[in-house]
This record gives sequence, structure tokens and C-alpha cells, in this order.
Amino acid sequence: MEFTDIFRILADYFNFSVDFAQSRGLEPFVLKGLVDPTLFSFFVVGLVLAYAIGKIKELPAYAGATANPASSASNHVTTPEGVDTVSLGALTLLGIILGVLYHWYMVGFARVFDLPLRGNVKDTLNALLAFNALFNPFNAIWHRILAWLKARIATKPPRPILILIMILIVAMIGLQLGALYYLTWCIATLQGLTFRQLLWPVLSFSVLSVIGVYVLLGALMWRDIFPRRAAA
Repeated sequence: MEFTDIFRILADYFNFSVDFAQSRGLEPFVLKGLVDPTLFSFFVVGLVLAYAIGKIKELPAYAGATANPASSASNHVTTPEGVDTVSLGALTLLGIILGVLYHWYMVGFARVFDLPLRGNVKDTLNALLAFNALFNPFNAIWHRILAWLKARIATKPPRPILILIMILIVAMIGLQLGALYYLTWCIATLQGLTFRQLLWPVLSFSVLSVIGVYVLLGALMWRDIFPRRAAA
């Protein structure tokens, strides 16, 4: 691999990102039946970007930091080394596991509701690679914003902070809905389906996943609160 190949991959990733934001660019990868090396390279680039963003140690609490070293140090939020890396790896592994589970859920859904599913599990994995190629960097940026907000809360009056928190809550809801849209579009496109055909399988699987998470957390809390009764 030559050094110029790195710039070619980065240029392809940038072009892919622009097309992806406009809900296009996945046509060459429809129903490939195999894990696509191009999408995998984009996924790796996204991981590297997310890792680089997560390794940022300090974020300025506000632009007008004082010249006092002690005060200036208190106006930065520090991220412990390795935390973001572990979180990124866990999210990546969890995403792959959920992707495989979702594919088999979609197979069952297709048999029950006569959904014309033509792709295999590798096509679903291709969709996850395409989605996470951009989701991982944006997720890392979002966590940096939350770290910045934490520093602002410690240095600013409460009223502007409450307004900022409200804006971030609305932004978080918008980002989650956007992520759900792009994930559904990715899977539908690479499986040769329409967005509407895949909307209900995605929504129902998401609801069942959330319920499963709450049931698991409830079981863990019950075991911690009532250890003897749970053991009996």
C-alpha cells in the first residue's frame, strides 16, 4: 500500500460522507452477498476518526480563559486516557451483535408478514458498516460536546445553562431520530427494499430491544437489592 493510497481512501470516504448525508451513494453495494472491502475501509476510517476525537484530553470551558494557571486548569475538562477507546470498542462489538440479531429478527418478520427479503446477513452487516462509518465520529463529537457542557455548568450562571441544556435535549432527540432514519435507509437499500417496507421491522425491533434492556437492568437491580431472595 502506497502513501498516496491513504489520501485516495480519505477522498473516497469524504465523497461517501457527502453522498450519505443526502441519502444516496449506496447503489453500488446493493445485494452484494459479501462483506464489501470498500465499506469496511470506510468503517475503519470512521473508527480512526472517532478514536482521535475521543483521545482529546482537554476542552476549553469558555473562550475567555484567564491567564491564571490554576484558574485556567480548572476551566478545562479532562478525559481519562483509555475510557473512550474502551467505549468505542464496546459499542462496535455491540453494534455487530445487534446487527446479526436484527437480521434474523427481520428474517422471521419477513416470513410472518410476507416481506420480500432477498439479501443475507452479510448485506445487513454491509449496511451497519456504512452507517457506523459516519455514526462513530458523530457519536464521539457528541460526547465531546457533553464534556464541554459539563465544564460550562461549573463556570456559568444557571439560567443560560438551563437554556443550553434544553437546546441539547432537543438536539439529542433530533440526532436519535436522524440515526434511526439513516440506519433504516441503509439496511433497506442494501437489502433491496424500500424504506417503508423496512420501517416497521426496525421500529418493532428497536422497541423490543429497549424493553429487553430495561428488563435486564431491572433484573440486575433486583439481584443487588434483594440478593438472598434472588438466590432462593
